[in-house]
Amino acid sequence: MFKYPPKGVRNYAENLDIDLFTELQDQVASWDHETYQTEETAQLCARILTEAGILTRWEIILYDDESHKKAYLPFYKKLRKYVKNGGKLTTIPKSEGRRKWINEQK
Repeated sequence: MFKYPPKGVRNYAENLDIDLFTELQDQVASWDHETYQTEETAQLCARILTEAGILTRWEIILYDDESHKKAYLPFYKKLRKYVKNGGKLTTIPKSEGRRKWINEQK
């Protein structure tokens, strides 16, 4: 856990098994841990924001920035109205059957 523990603390550090690490990385190479919504949902959200005249490049807006607050409430209301009127938001399926998925990737 610690590469250089303080004096008097046993060092349990082990060198990385690069072959095992590479194998594990290869098994999940096609999985994107940052994906939390489908492309359809992302496009819907971008369209709602664009129609409202709100920036869609979120990396330039900090969370505590006033622009974030101004963008969020109108976006939330329009998205809520979309769902209330029967619109569907597609989501990424839960990560179930991971071993099967890994085996299918081989």
